[in-house]
Amino acid sequence: MTAWRVRATAEEFDLPPDGVPFDVRLLTEGRAEWLREVGVEAGTPFLVSPVFEYDVVLNRFFRSPGMRMHAVNTQFGYARDLAAFLTFLWQRVPAAGQCPAAPTFRAAADAPASETGRSPSVLALATRLGLAHTTFRRNFPDICAELAAAPMMATASKAVDNFTAVKADNARLHRDKRELAEQVELAIAAIQPLSVDNDRLRTALHEARSIAPLPRRPR
Repeated sequence: MTAWRVRATAEEFDLPPDGVPFDVRLLTEGRAEWLREVGVEAGTPFLVSPVFEYDVVLNRFFRSPGMRMHAVNTQFGYARDLAAFLTFLWQRVPAAGQCPAAPTFRAAADAPASETGRSPSVLALATRLGLAHTTFRRNFPDICAELAAAPMMATASKAVDNFTAVKADNARLHRDKRELAEQVELAIAAIQPLSVDNDRLRTALHEARSIAPLPRRPR
């Protein structure tokens, strides 16, 4: 995922019958009480980064009095605009450690090559992965050189066989995608309370450490 997501804070969830791969109590036990305790209204928008991080300071903006006085549609308008701007920064100015590793790009290059018998261009691969052309060339010059020198692959018959296999894989992937999409949305909802509670605990720990204990009076 290379885009920031806008989501609405939910109080109740429709859980899939097969369950989810994490502790479901994060979504069910005391959810309403937790929302009241941290001052978050159901329906309040929040943002999640492309690596599924919930920035507590950033999302505190949507809980501010100035934002909460706006209509819900206005709040989500702000959220979508902010998400679009953050996505632009994420894709055009990747921070250290945020640019995917070289194996990720090699796998992305191999996929279209196996389908069509032709290696993709550097521009096509960068676009497919959501990176600027110049950013891709700057971070992965070796892969750019390989793509520029790559010969035509295989024969047309091999490409046809690969297309048949890819078609079957696509049908399976569509089924898996529907199931995973449900789990991703629930996981995002679970990340929200974990991040907020972690920030509250860190703040309490910092405040506790900043208090100097008074010496006891001698008896």
